[in-house]
Amino acid sequence: MATKKKANEDSAETKAALATIDSADEENGSLDDGDGADAGGAPFQLSVEIGRPDLTRWLRNIVPENLAFEVERTLAIGNQVVTLMRASSGQEEMDRMFKPVVDKMQTVEGLLERLVTASDKSQRKGELGERLVMGQLSHAFPNDTFEQTGTQTAQADIHATLALPDDRRETALVEVKLYTNPVPTKEIEKFRRDLLERKQRFGLFVSLTSSIPNMTGLFKIEETTDYTAIYIPHAGGDGWGVIRGIMLLRSMMTLRAQQRSVRLYDARALERSWERIGEELRLFETTLGSLKQLQTSLLDSRTAVLRSLDDVASKVRTAEGDLSRSLDNLQALITAEFQHLPSAGVPTLPAFLSPDASRTVFVLLAEKNPKLSDVYHRVLTEVEARNLPVSLTDENILDVWLGSERIVSVVTGSTKSPKVDINLYPGTRRIAFVPGTIFAIKNGVLTMQFAPAGKNDAKEREAQFEVMADLISQLAVPQ
Repeated sequence: MATKKKANEDSAETKAALATIDSADEENGSLDDGDGADAGGAPFQLSVEIGRPDLTRWLRNIVPENLAFEVERTLAIGNQVVTLMRASSGQEEMDRMFKPVVDKMQTVEGLLERLVTASDKSQRKGELGERLVMGQLSHAFPNDTFEQTGTQTAQADIHATLALPDDRRETALVEVKLYTNPVPTKEIEKFRRDLLERKQRFGLFVSLTSSIPNMTGLFKIEETTDYTAIYIPHAGGDGWGVIRGIMLLRSMMTLRAQQRSVRLYDARALERSWERIGEELRLFETTLGSLKQLQTSLLDSRTAVLRSLDDVASKVRTAEGDLSRSLDNLQALITAEFQHLPSAGVPTLPAFLSPDASRTVFVLLAEKNPKLSDVYHRVLTEVEARNLPVSLTDENILDVWLGSERIVSVVTGSTKSPKVDINLYPGTRRIAFVPGTIFAIKNGVLTMQFAPAGKNDAKEREAQFEVMADLISQLAVPQ
């Protein structure tokens, strides 16, 4: 009887803590809104010359009548950050520094720690982790669906349905763990059994606050003939680790849908691919951080009756648009990288990019090489006009195909020698072209070379494009 009473008390405590999380976003606590001077202090006149380019750009974009307010608010925030960084790590000093904050708001991290240390029952901890991850995934991927299924037998915590190219959808099981110590091996074995018993092809195992045995690095991919599973240790509570796992899972699903047979990948090759897209990942994290800062600024601004929310709201919308585009670009890059990973089995034809992914890669190359953007856009026009499939050999080579025959390669030069070579493969075809328009002919391959466009090259450039279009048209006919 005493055990049942204790269980009821624990359940009530957990539900109360979860209710606190749900209402945390409705409260708006802050260290200091920065609207006034120190108590008893007189206003301070500041006149300085700003030389840093990022600060000058920011200042020029501020409406003149809001300049003093924006500068004062930014200085206040920066001063608070520096003060907190300099604070001693001693318990008494930390209590003194953070008491005004703790009295006004309950952070998600604090609630997590309280629940993790309050009980040893993994079901209670898992309920908190599931709800946290459900909210993060639903916000980051509005076109996908996520259903909490943790209370059902032989199922993972979340049932995900992800949107793939060509209006296809694929399901996956998502397991969320919240432990102070490394995840028990029996939990990993249970996850694998769930995948097999449910005949589920894809799974994602996320540990929010601890490591996973025998797994190091940002992630690990486990492939068998029955399932593909991705493991994310130390995913954290900010959502980025879980978002990374869903993007990796979606790319694996896309590849599986395009392949006729199962193809296993070298884990080291996957890690090298992840490093190659590191710059786009850092841009995504920066955009995500900017969005969070702007959202916090928007919440703080609600407490000031005389402040205008239009400017902040506009910036939030812009940041959300940037975040969406960054997610799309990142997804396309991950998929493109995975499509040319070395295979552990018999080599096959390269996986073709979807039309949307193909266009995205051409646009990214044009943005990366603006002085050669007209070449990429013209090739893209010719490819789309004839519905020709495209594959990505590496980050600098795009191949255009006619069935199983490669007919065109788009090769980007180095940054020290910017150029684009258009290699054409006629095979046994008889190709007609004007002498002098081809840069080189070697081993049966015709090469047209495009350098960065000059101010007076418009007519000559267009003539080259017409020759290229005519050659592609001749090659787009089966031998």
